[in-house]
Amino acid sequence: MKTRSVLAILVLALALASYSAAATPTTAPATTPASAPTTKWTGPRYGGTATIVSPLSFVTADTTTSMNNSANLLSLYIHETLVALSADLQPIPMLAESWKVSDDRLTYTFTLRKGIKFHNGTVMTSKDVLATVKRNRAIGARAAIYDNVESTTAPDDYTVVFRLKAPSIEFLRDRAHMLGDEGIQPANIILKADGTPKAANALKVPEEIVGAGPYKLVEYNPDSLIVLKRHDGYQPLPGTRSGAGGGKLPYFDEIRIAVVPEDAAQIAGLQTGTYDAATGDIKTSTYIALRGASASGVSTGTYFPGLMYCMLINHSDRWTGQLKFRQAVQAAVDVDEIGKVFSGGDTTLYSLNPYIWAKGTGNFAGDDPIVESLYNQKNLEKAKALLKETGYNGEEIIVIQHGDTIAPVFVEQLKRVGINAKIKVLDNAADAAARSQKTGWNFTFNNWAGLLIQPVAFRNYWYSTATYSGRGFYESKALDAALDAARAAPSFAMQKKALADVQRIAMQDVLWIKLFDTPYLSVWRTSLQDFKPYTYPLLYSTSRQK
Repeated sequence: MKTRSVLAILVLALALASYSAAATPTTAPATTPASAPTTKWTGPRYGGTATIVSPLSFVTADTTTSMNNSANLLSLYIHETLVALSADLQPIPMLAESWKVSDDRLTYTFTLRKGIKFHNGTVMTSKDVLATVKRNRAIGARAAIYDNVESTTAPDDYTVVFRLKAPSIEFLRDRAHMLGDEGIQPANIILKADGTPKAANALKVPEEIVGAGPYKLVEYNPDSLIVLKRHDGYQPLPGTRSGAGGGKLPYFDEIRIAVVPEDAAQIAGLQTGTYDAATGDIKTSTYIALRGASASGVSTGTYFPGLMYCMLINHSDRWTGQLKFRQAVQAAVDVDEIGKVFSGGDTTLYSLNPYIWAKGTGNFAGDDPIVESLYNQKNLEKAKALLKETGYNGEEIIVIQHGDTIAPVFVEQLKRVGINAKIKVLDNAADAAARSQKTGWNFTFNNWAGLLIQPVAFRNYWYSTATYSGRGFYESKALDAALDAARAAPSFAMQKKALADVQRIAMQDVLWIKLFDTPYLSVWRTSLQDFKPYTYPLLYSTSRQK
């Protein structure tokens, strides 16, 4: 995931607090009409163009292949999944009308909505779901979610059956997740003539970026402008929008996403009305600058659960690959000092939290004195003593700065204990490329949507075989076993026990340096009617006051 000054992604972050406290439903919590009526996009709220400003370039339009924030944002407009996450993070029907779970919890049978049209005019059937699953298993960023899926079959055009290898409390959340999602796409687009999946990023852009969502991609310039137009054949669910699901009405004819990396230009554009909303990747300083701009027609707000911020570590380096060196850095770090610089001194924009899953969320794994003792130590003498044991003798330690404000503070804290830390300034793309290399860096700033994504999604990031560069080449059989146990847990109580092991191992091994948690930041024009802060600026069911 990128940082806020960079992404997330990575998507696609998120603990599902409410859902974790509940049992997996055996049937859909609500039903939808077999075929929603065709909607004519007319009325006083319809029409016009809205523009979102993003500081980050887009990494891909083939959203299945990435967990980057920009890919997640596109997916939420273009694609729809079998089930979605409601505002309170419950799985609710989307393209599936309903589902049933067998008594042994190994078989999930989904009944699809009828009359759903893709952007290219074809009607969705079960063959498209099978094709989507087939391609995701082959090239998807979250292909690991299929490890427990034994088979996927289609008895008829509107029924899809998933057979699991073992019961899983994560199955529905896997279907609903927005990071590297399971957005259903037409089989004739994503499969070759011989039935094999097209390779990652092999889809023609924009013509083969086809979904069933409320907007379709018509222009893709990843470093400057993305243009989405209303899908005239879209079939909204009844009722009101709830999170990423529910009744989503595409009031705007067109939604544009302008890539503007300059902070001053973002601020000016939001104040003048050039831009209607901003992505959550804006800098905290930009949010602070706009928070008092109500006179200019700008509103601000936050959405929680949010992001977990860390310093990533290169575990393949001679020095940061040593446990005692990492422990020395962990002991030296003053999180309070870093947080105040990050937030411009506003302590409401971050919270100190030693855990991966924060207290107050459904996935909180319980108090752990070991984890708490290793967090925000500010113990310079301990750090110096540990450093001495490593044989370190002033060799250069590289800290990448890529749009964040905290790298200089982190460097100064390392210098206090005798570490010769130097800043290397890179842009977001160069940072992503650098962290995939085993040399040339030691630390870089990053976030995960760790409070919002399902807890076992971290298996995609931290497992020894994961391709995600954010793990910094870290490998641990103990952590792998804990992640496996969390995924295979038959109950939430047993999953929490495994999650407690995950976060204790991560802190003891110093997988990363845990910093703080933040909410998602939202900035929008006050003229947007019914806009609601969320993980991403979702402008469906939102219109401009006239």
